[in-house]
Amino acid sequence: GQIEAIGKFPDLAYTATPGGGWSVNTHFSRLLVMAQAYHLQGLSLYHSPALKTALTNGLSYGGGPYCGAKSCVAGNWWFWQIGVPNSLTPTLVLLQGELDSGVFTTIANKVAFHLGDNSMTLTGENLLWVSLNQLRVAAARGDAAALAPIQKAVALTTVLAPKPLTDGDAATSSVLDGS
Repeated sequence: GQIEAIGKFPDLAYTATPGGGWSVNTHFSRLLVMAQAYHLQGLSLYHSPALKTALTNGLSYGGGPYCGAKSCVAGNWWFWQIGVPNSLTPTLVLLQGELDSGVFTTIANKVAFHLGDNSMTLTGENLLWVSLNQLRVAAARGDAAALAPIQKAVALTTVLAPKPLTDGDAATSSVLDGS
């Protein structure tokens, strides 16, 4: 659906509990596509003032159900910590310096709240997703001090292979599955 002037998509159910097709996740996925269109030279939407307004309103509206308080969290944790941030954090990077500073700060603070500080018990791919999203928030904010714990978290999921691996190499599966 097309975004309304207040920043919502009429076909989404913003009050639904986070689950397989959470509308808030879809909302931010659509905003990411819009932010990409805003930056693609040669498109009619390149640096369009109307698109910038729609993005600002969409971030503000979507920030309501994607609140920045523990008391608002319901349903599947993955959408709060990984699903929404997978679209929202690249959108923040793309719109860095383009958005009203109040809207930018509010949304960055909300997503940072849900991402946490890497002291959580996530492992493997979940830890990598959260770390990548934390990296994007740090980049959007210009926060170099946040990089050290992100690097440490990524290092926890990294295994150095004893030899170069190639497709079909029997050692590939043993290194990757820890055997």
